[in-house]
Amino acid sequence: MSKLFNDIQPGDLIMSSFWNQVLHALNSFDDRISALEATGSTGGGLTISGIFPPSPVHIGDTITVLGRGFGVPSTNSVNINGTPVNQLLAGSNDTQLIFKIPNLQGIPQAGQFVTLTVANPSGSATITFMLLQGQPTTPTGTLQVNLSPIAVSPNDPLIIAGKPYIFTFTVTAITSMDETYTVVPTVNSGWTAALVDGSGAAINPAEVLIPKGDPPNGITQNIRIMITSPLGAATGVSSPLTVTVTAKHNPA
Repeated sequence: MSKLFNDIQPGDLIMSSFWNQVLHALNSFDDRISALEATGSTGGGLTISGIFPPSPVHIGDTITVLGRGFGVPSTNSVNINGTPVNQLLAGSNDTQLIFKIPNLQGIPQAGQFVTLTVANPSGSATITFMLLQGQPTTPTGTLQVNLSPIAVSPNDPLIIAGKPYIFTFTVTAITSMDETYTVVPTVNSGWTAALVDGSGAAINPAEVLIPKGDPPNGITQNIRIMITSPLGAATGVSSPLTVTVTAKHNPA
């Protein structure tokens, strides 16, 4: 059986979206029991035993309807509250039907119980589940990147050639959703620059996950850039450092 949640490692960031997922999963047990009790079938061997992932699910999610007697997938007619499902996806067979939930109109923000119906020459079956509005897929909002008061470590009076220094920047995000951002530091030729964690180890790929930030203050997160000047350079040599933070799903 597939795992509902990945293991949490020491130092991992636990976000509200994770806790909401846990709460939804816990609530879904009762929903699934109720749905199984509400499952109806007519005719021969067509039955529905459940859906995966478990309720609640969102408009636009890909779900798998579990059961038996579906036969040849193309012979099935599927609808949710009367809205037809026009395409069954690869992997559909006699025991499962896979499809993307169509755009149902009128689903409130809090969600709504809907009825999924499958019918084919063997009969028909229904199941009830909780459906939520579609999730945003493109983040919107603003990002600000500023040098942190922590500034640089170690705090030498002058930069020593070949010695690594870590500059800390604070990212302030006022954004509509959790998002993964790429971090690209730029320095002069011959210098090196890399995104690192709190211990100074390089982060590869150079990405950070920043949770949704509600206005007006948003959410802040520190990022660290390790830079090293070329060996043989004069003590006190300097280079401009530019840090570009870009949303993976909205690079514009």
